[in-house]
Amino acid sequence: YICSDGTSGVLVTLLRTRDRSVIEAVVEYLKREASEKFADFEGYFTSGEYFCIAARYFDGMNLRRRLERENCTLRERLETLKNILEKAILLHMPEYFLCDAMKPEGIIVTPSLDISFNYGLEEIKDCRGVTMERCRQRIAVVLELLFKRELKKKMLMPVWNYHNTLLSDEFSDLMD
Repeated sequence: YICSDGTSGVLVTLLRTRDRSVIEAVVEYLKREASEKFADFEGYFTSGEYFCIAARYFDGMNLRRRLERENCTLRERLETLKNILEKAILLHMPEYFLCDAMKPEGIIVTPSLDISFNYGLEEIKDCRGVTMERCRQRIAVVLELLFKRELKKKMLMPVWNYHNTLLSDEFSDLMD
């Protein structure tokens, strides 16, 4: 669900479940990884017989749609990539949420190239199994979308090298 706090107007994606296997898989992870550090995580709670997880939701044009509808310059695409990575670092995203956010449909880009993330929470049951390798693969997909022509023609070597590094190297965290 997409919900709004009536007083503040903050929008959240709300996952509501009664599935015990989901609850057992995520409670410890959320307590340990997301509760205090991760700025877009709004919390978890029970409501009757349901367990609920809430993460920030932002209205706006997603990255895929923006690239399809607008003729973005190379400079704009480079700035967008910088802003995506910078925002992910500043949010202190646990690996599951980083991986979930790195979908072109979940990256919200404003006209001034500010970035926000929307979280689908579809694969939350597998949160403990998400690795940095999977996150790197998702970031590589975003890079491929932003620089499809340049990567294909090997025109922009720093981006091409970064893409290859994402697909081959091991990173312990997003800062690496």
